[in-house]
Amino acid sequence: MIIPFDKSKYDYSTEEILENITGSRLLSAEIEFNRSCNYLCPYCYAAGNSDHAQLDPAVATDAIRQVHALGAKKIVVLGGEPLLCKQLKANIELITGELGMGAEIFTNGALINEDWAKFFFEHGCRVVVKLNSLRPEVQERLTGVPNALDKAFHAIRVLKDAGFDSEMLVASSVISAENEQEVAELWKYLRRNAIKPYLEIMTPQGRLLENRDLEVHPRRLKEIFDEIAAFDNANGYDWEPQPPLGLRLGTPAAAGRLKMPASSVFLRDRSHRKCHPVCGSDGSIGQYLRTETFRYSRHQCGIAETQRFPQHHQRSLQNL
Repeated sequence: MIIPFDKSKYDYSTEEILENITGSRLLSAEIEFNRSCNYLCPYCYAAGNSDHAQLDPAVATDAIRQVHALGAKKIVVLGGEPLLCKQLKANIELITGELGMGAEIFTNGALINEDWAKFFFEHGCRVVVKLNSLRPEVQERLTGVPNALDKAFHAIRVLKDAGFDSEMLVASSVISAENEQEVAELWKYLRRNAIKPYLEIMTPQGRLLENRDLEVHPRRLKEIFDEIAAFDNANGYDWEPQPPLGLRLGTPAAAGRLKMPASSVFLRDRSHRKCHPVCGSDGSIGQYLRTETFRYSRHQCGIAETQRFPQHHQRSLQNL
């Protein structure tokens, strides 16, 4: 049975996000089922490696079910490289099939083939492929592997052939000193080729701590966002960049991922061996959402979001 793609599971209005701030509910969660990776991106927050450690299947299943019980509409699957996880298909089937949530998979694209593309399409997933540059040498430097651009284009082509449209297919680009001069053109290329663009701003963790020369000054980041906003405004995408700049730009919920901390929880375990319902602590996700720490964090996010996205910006955010 094919599960049709449902945009409402992936992109949220400002009203939905603010409503979730008031209660111990979720709109989305990010889960790393594994940390293993076949790429060596110099900015990677996870600093993935070639080992085969992955989240215990029972822990993953329990976390997915807890997130669903708390009202989440989607689970964002991160890594590592998710396609290296042996349980990925079973996890996606649980998320999208049995529980009816959306699954957004972030992948470098190297392992995408016809079978994976068909599986993701039939389960109503959104797939986000890493594309940092249209220049082969830059894409290789920012992934640490040869022929990375060819692999990314192959993944995009295979996904499109499987039926992925501009709402289901996304390209994620990290802004760095290596590609800052072409980011705006890359954004325009993606728009023109029916691929939803996400932009990511690097955060000083993981491998980036050893490659701080890749960081881009905030003033330059603003110039980039101003240019792509002007292009989008001229082409029917009505939004305005608002400081501080988000981690991922391109959808209402992600204009950038500025809003998500108010409505999401991130599930990780450094060892991938022991139970870690939330932030490495024992106990259920729901218990964590009821703690003073989370309520304070959520309240602060809510204040920030209200200030950052006043009423007159809500329409433009919903039209991204």
